[in-house]
Amino acid sequence: MKGLKSCISIIFILGLVSLAMAQGFVDSIGDNVFTIYKTPQAPVIDGVLDSFWVEVEPWGVVFIDNDNPLDDATDHIAWVRMAWDNDNLYMFIDVTDDLLTKDEANNHDSSLNDMVELFFDGDNSDGWTREDLEAEGVVVQDWWLTQYEGQTTTYDGYNDVQFQSCYDENGAGLGNRGPGGDWSRAWDMTGMEVMSVVKDGDLGFTKEWKIPFAVLHIDPADLVNGYQIGLGIQIPDVDVSGDPKTQITWQKNTDKNWIDPSLFPTLVISTESLSRFWNVPVYRTETAPVVDGLMDDIWQQASARSVVVQDNDTPLDDAQDHSAWFKMMWDTDNLYLYFYVMDELLTKNESDMHNSGQNDMVELFFDGDNSDGWTREDLEAEGVTVQDWWLTQYEGQTTTYDGYNDVQFQTCYDENAAGIGNRGPGGDWSRDWDITGLEVVSTVMDADLGFTKEWKIPFSALHIEPADLINGYQIGLGIQIPDVDVTDDPKTQIAWHKNNDKNWIDPSLFNTIVIKGSENTAVEKQENKGTAETFILAQNYPNPFNPVTTIEYSIPKDSRVKLTVYNVLGKEVATLVDQKQSAGLYNIGFDGSNLTSGVYFYKLAIDNQVQMKKMTLLK
Repeated sequence: MKGLKSCISIIFILGLVSLAMAQGFVDSIGDNVFTIYKTPQAPVIDGVLDSFWVEVEPWGVVFIDNDNPLDDATDHIAWVRMAWDNDNLYMFIDVTDDLLTKDEANNHDSSLNDMVELFFDGDNSDGWTREDLEAEGVVVQDWWLTQYEGQTTTYDGYNDVQFQSCYDENGAGLGNRGPGGDWSRAWDMTGMEVMSVVKDGDLGFTKEWKIPFAVLHIDPADLVNGYQIGLGIQIPDVDVSGDPKTQITWQKNTDKNWIDPSLFPTLVISTESLSRFWNVPVYRTETAPVVDGLMDDIWQQASARSVVVQDNDTPLDDAQDHSAWFKMMWDTDNLYLYFYVMDELLTKNESDMHNSGQNDMVELFFDGDNSDGWTREDLEAEGVTVQDWWLTQYEGQTTTYDGYNDVQFQTCYDENAAGIGNRGPGGDWSRDWDITGLEVVSTVMDADLGFTKEWKIPFSALHIEPADLINGYQIGLGIQIPDVDVTDDPKTQIAWHKNNDKNWIDPSLFNTIVIKGSENTAVEKQENKGTAETFILAQNYPNPFNPVTTIEYSIPKDSRVKLTVYNVLGKEVATLVDQKQSAGLYNIGFDGSNLTSGVYFYKLAIDNQVQMKKMTLLK
């Protein structure tokens, strides 16, 4: 028995060392895990952004893999939306690019063509090591595993694959499958559809995908809640054939997706309905950005969210007419936001700069405790006389601003300050709203192609106590960006993410941002979040972390559960759970304040089943 225990310990430590060697790319304050939701009705694959996609969160593809600056707002950006059903993964990619280039004779060469490249790891295994490949009888040339310092894995050739599609191509070609690929067999792409639409004026293109899970060598029966798929995206911009100017990526600043699946971000399958309010993570930063309207290095690490939902039927003129994306982060005292707004005609009324019918601007709507505002009964209980119009702006409205931590900030496109908008009927209009420490700096881009706007918003201005900012704290946030081409007649108003212009009256319409990476909590209370169909240990988020992260797992039946954390030597450093739990989905926080930077492993054991994953603590 003693010998068996020793053998198991040795195997476990070897497993940890193997995982540590494969740690790959390190990201920071942005997302590494993206949840995609199930749709009951498949989209029409025609390259058109129809009503189906409006309910899907767009993620920005804005990382640049070299130092070539963008010419202007239309030079090169993109966003991607995703959904799934029982048989297929669906994607819609919208690319802004002012000069489209193609080589007819070789339209799957990323140095000769503007295109979209998708890189998949169907089981999110992070690829194969040299030992894995040799165990399978694959002769490995060194270059497969030496493309960058620290590389230890490459494609396995089974469900690690790249698809390449030129900007106007209604189809896709296969890219590199790696040294583990069986090059003598064809890769079956039966049922795969790709449709493209080139925008007028060479201002970019859209590309809509239907990718059968069978093509990715994923059994649809395995697609339970929490199933993980690795995905990398690269979109090269070839202004001169053979000399790519830039290459934008999602979510990591790397051009090595073609060789190493361990670099891919992770898609997590959710069986939750597609149409929903989003709970969007915002991560802690140890380095505050300089608030100057410029995207400095710290912002390069943050995920981009797109603001592209229109509130009316007025069509956009072209790719630069009106769209935007933004990034978020926070520290102990402040919430930071960075906006990049494309708008080819900027309008301002100097005498009334905070009127959204007169000015191109950014409007932020906050509900500091995410309470969804007050009902008529709440207001009357506080002695507030409620005029009917506060609660009758649209059919079904039942709540409005409470006036305590429900507030709107408005800032004109070139204004280096912000005004306070509506606080609702619950506001004490006799007192000032203290916005001490709030900073806003704007930069207008050349040729009236838009503007950037950077914010520092003290939590005190939102009536949030910094001490309350534990992992999982929720804040309501709505965003609207009006486009006023003609004064008093806003052409469009883009929003994040709900298609409504009623944020000014009803906090229940706001989306939710969720604080991640707080130092103000140790081990967070475990929470049963619902039913589960299988035993799954999810990747922690954020990862890397400093010093707090969240671990999620699911158990399909009542079980004895043990969740433990180990260092690379196999020494147990923390026990997070050791008790009987009912079937369900759980999350728990882990605080590494007392640990040194490095790779750690967390192991979940229920009954006779065990799963283990790697995480990185960076201080």
